[in-house]
Amino acid sequence: MGRGKNRSGHDGIRHKDNIHTICKLVSAPPCAHFSAMYTTPRIIPIAHDFRHEAVDAINDSPRQREFRRIAPMPYGAVLIARDDMDEECIRWHLRTMRELGFNSIKQFMGCDRWSTENLERMAWEEGLTPWWYGEGGWEPISDELCGRLGLDPALPIAELRSHPKMVEYQRGVLAKRFGRPKLKLNPEAQEGMFEQDLKSVVGRLGAGPELPEEFFPLYKDWLRRHYNNDIQALNAAWNCSGSYADDPTSGYPSFDDLPYAAAVSKREYRRIRDILHFKAEWKNNDVLATCNQGRERDPYEPHRSGGEMGLFLPFASRGTDMEGIAQSMKDAGSFYPSIHLCWHFEETYYEVARPVFMQASFVADLNKGGWTAPWESTGGPQHTSGSKAPLFPYVADQQPGYTVHAGTMTQLQLSYLAAGCRGSGIWSWNARLAGVEAGEYALLDRNEQVCERTRRVGTIARAANDLRDELWAAHKEPQVGILMDWDNEAIWAAMGQFGRTVFKHFPMEGRVGASRACIDASIPYEYVTATNLRAGLASRYPVIYMPAVLGLSRDLLPILSDYVKAGGRLVMDLPGGCYDETGRVLFTKAGTSFAELFGVELADLHYGGTNASWRLDGDDIQGYTADLNLVGAEAIAHYEHGQVAMTEHHLGAGSAVLLGWEAGRACYRPGNLRWQQRLAQALLGDAKPFYQVLGGPVAYRLAAPGADHYFLINEGPARHAAFTILPRAYAACTDVLSGESVDIGAPVAVEQDGGRWLRCSYIP
Repeated sequence: MGRGKNRSGHDGIRHKDNIHTICKLVSAPPCAHFSAMYTTPRIIPIAHDFRHEAVDAINDSPRQREFRRIAPMPYGAVLIARDDMDEECIRWHLRTMRELGFNSIKQFMGCDRWSTENLERMAWEEGLTPWWYGEGGWEPISDELCGRLGLDPALPIAELRSHPKMVEYQRGVLAKRFGRPKLKLNPEAQEGMFEQDLKSVVGRLGAGPELPEEFFPLYKDWLRRHYNNDIQALNAAWNCSGSYADDPTSGYPSFDDLPYAAAVSKREYRRIRDILHFKAEWKNNDVLATCNQGRERDPYEPHRSGGEMGLFLPFASRGTDMEGIAQSMKDAGSFYPSIHLCWHFEETYYEVARPVFMQASFVADLNKGGWTAPWESTGGPQHTSGSKAPLFPYVADQQPGYTVHAGTMTQLQLSYLAAGCRGSGIWSWNARLAGVEAGEYALLDRNEQVCERTRRVGTIARAANDLRDELWAAHKEPQVGILMDWDNEAIWAAMGQFGRTVFKHFPMEGRVGASRACIDASIPYEYVTATNLRAGLASRYPVIYMPAVLGLSRDLLPILSDYVKAGGRLVMDLPGGCYDETGRVLFTKAGTSFAELFGVELADLHYGGTNASWRLDGDDIQGYTADLNLVGAEAIAHYEHGQVAMTEHHLGAGSAVLLGWEAGRACYRPGNLRWQQRLAQALLGDAKPFYQVLGGPVAYRLAAPGADHYFLINEGPARHAAFTILPRAYAACTDVLSGESVDIGAPVAVEQDGGRWLRCSYIP
């Protein structure tokens, strides 16, 4: 199918004119009522050390430092080639991508007529890097390389990166990869890990907590390593002295004496957790072995891992450790999510505008210091395809249909940038023509013509590349760290084996609810993991929130106590502190580490809304409640029947707050505004948010060395975002996509169901 001359140019390069048009459509003055409510923003400087260098050090490596230095910002899509496309047609697609602002190819889907190598070479000739990683696949720009090329290594990186000698040399590095086959794991590349073929083991182990008996010897070897060959440590963790698994109450004399039936008992939570951890380590080692083999083939070619998995899945229950996968990539390349509307938003009942930022933040925050980007992201409308929700059955019979126009793509792409992602890979440029996904997912329209969403994403890609060095140097400045702990999620998953399977979703629901409350209250947040806390990152966060931490790891208690004493604000909701990391009851009576931290005894957990009424300020509580006995804390709120419902314990320079309800999960679904307001108030205490936006749109902020970037996301009709609090005064504010000057001290127009990107430069 050839392309006629009337189509070869389309009118795709007129993207800026179109952005100006959209700005005019939403630039009508705000209504009189809104203007009357609006006041000039207050400037409240942020006085906090966010320890950005410590964040960058989490997954630091020479490879990641080089990525941060060269600042790759590849934007590309998947081109689906067909036998009916002639060379002119293929080149039209490639040339149009480049003209619109794309600079790479996410992937090629070849065909009999056009091999992947053919397509790669044509993309190269049309000025695109034919691989997802763009300049991330360059040889490091070392002093030695600069010397060989006759370049001064002291030149700014932007000059070195664009120098003709450097570009020509790096093109030679990339050109060696034409037609290169995908990696297949070679067991000989696994030296120092396991003797067995990782691929075959991972495939047969399965995703859940079941352990096939054929792998029990391997599992016992893992237990020896995991418990440092200390059988008494295993006996204690497995609760042998009082278990349901018919263990000898004195425990087992050796690892060789462990019976298979006792090891896989679903009545003991820690045993299920250990099986899930065992499987997760195998998967992570599989990723690491593949990356090692890739570096042997080509030390400069990046690899990516992360997954074709929804980011709201209960990963621990599937024997998957996403943070571990991110750590496996630090020497090899990039950690990434797959984000498709029909496939990956089931757990939020197909809500997108806020959850997409939560998803992107999830992966970026698990990979602190590393290169993260959505290398598999939505390109166009979806209304028929998608899974049948086998992993989240509550929406199995709902149609996952979406509008994906320019505004939707703006919401997605700006949310990715705001979360800390750098680059984007889109499925797809053009759509499949038959079968599953036919006519869906594409940046082009269903007639394979450039449309407004194509232009909009190209404009964002061009702008991100213009600001690539600034964006790579930017960081979040979180007011709240929302805790995620794999061991806690594993305890919930273990409870779901003998009890209700719904338990495995509760940590996700608490995290989504916490995120929603923060987003709607303009409270900037970041996900912080238990691993991060153990690495000393707690003081980055003025507030740490622990939603649905049923299994509270005992080694975190002294870390959190030191954090509070140093001035931090710690907030935990129910059923926090019910168990420890082994699934054993965590004692909280006076004198325990828990009581000394929170100043309260968690005497008993209850559940409201079934056989007893628990209410708070006129609202029914459906979920966990508690009998709280004060042992140093003060009561901040009471249930309507008089018992203590919220406490605060002042300890050193900070305080620890306990909420007597499921505060995070109460905000899981949209519309629970009173519960959101309660949670936001509990998180902030007497503090103000670092910035505040009213009027409907929500805002995310990145702080770069010379400017703040605000990403406004609007769900609903065209509205105005009014900043009432700002962290500083600015020299100038610009709409990044249109180039127009914006007065951030006045209501800012945002298009219907779309977004806007503002760059506010600092006063010198």
